Formats: sequence, C-alpha cells, structure tokens
Amino acid sequence: MAFSRISGEDANWLERKIKEEEVILAIKACGCERALTLEGFQAEVIEKCWHFIKDDLLKVIDKFEDGGKIN
Repeated sequence: MAFSRISGEDANWLERKIKEEEVILAIKACGCERALTLEGFQAEVIEKCWHFIKDDLLKVIDKFEDGGKIN
C-alpha cells in the first residue's frame, strides 16, 4: 500500500520548534481537573505555577525536539 505524502510546506511546519504559546494552549486544553500523569499531577498545577516552571518545562521540550526523548 502506498502512503500519501505531505507537502514540503507541511513537513517544515511539523519540524518547526514548538512555541511557548502552543504549550500553554495544550495545557489549558487538558482541563484543570484532568491528571497529566499516573501520579495524578493535574494540569491546573502547571497552569497556576507556570511562571515558576516555565523555563524548566520549555528546556525539557527543547531537549525532546533535539533528541526525541524525555528523561
């Protein structure tokens, strides 16, 4: 079976760096009552503490983009 190809423009868009605004929107889209991890860490905690954890979380995302893994 042959797979469809995406355009070069779409491929470039998928490979771009994730923006801070996209991270915030994704966290808000999770809903405040939903747990993001098995331990029950809720999106609300991330949202309310964003100014404290923003730099560290964005560093994790950058490392993921560069290496494809999150430790």
